Parts: sequence; structure tokens; C-alpha cells
Amino acid sequence: MEIQLLSMIPTLGFGTVACVYLWRYINKKDKENRDDTREQISSLKKENKEDKKLFQSAIDSFNTSVQEFKAVQTETNSIKSDLIEVKSDLLIIKNNMSK
Repeated sequence: MEIQLLSMIPTLGFGTVACVYLWRYINKKDKENRDDTREQISSLKKENKEDKKLFQSAIDSFNTSVQEFKAVQTETNSIKSDLIEVKSDLLIIKNNMSK
């Protein structure tokens, strides 16, 4: 390849041969960069899928926790109302004993 380019210099001139060489070099680098870019895009897509799964798992876990807290809140409210009833019953018993 280089021998061919060197033999073309006297025929076509240094400028023309240099332009052709640079054009080939740029095309080669461009193809390499496209291949690298494709690989990076593929890698990013894979990472994105993994991140989506992880994010969905976190959302599901959060929703489960929220449901559990709602159940605990309901039970706490039930216990609170039971304590109010017990307190009221104790006041009634106390009043009856003091009479």
C-alpha cells in the first residue's frame, strides 16, 4: 500500500497522494469509531434494561412497604379505639365504685 502511494507521488503529485491517503485514513478511523459507538450503545442498552428492572423492583418493594404501613396504621387505629372504650369503661366502673 505504501509502496503504491510512493510510486504515485511523481505521477499525481504529493498533494493529491496526501489527500487520498488522508481520505482513506479518515474513512478507516470513521469505521472504527462507528463500531465502537455501536458497542457502547449496545452496552448502554443492556445497562438501561438492568437499571429498569432494578428500579421496578425498588418501586414494587416500596409499594409493598406502603401497604404494610397502611395495615399497621389500621391496626393502631383499632387499638386506639379499643383503649378509648376501655378508658371509658374504667371511668364508669370508678364512678360506680365511688357511689
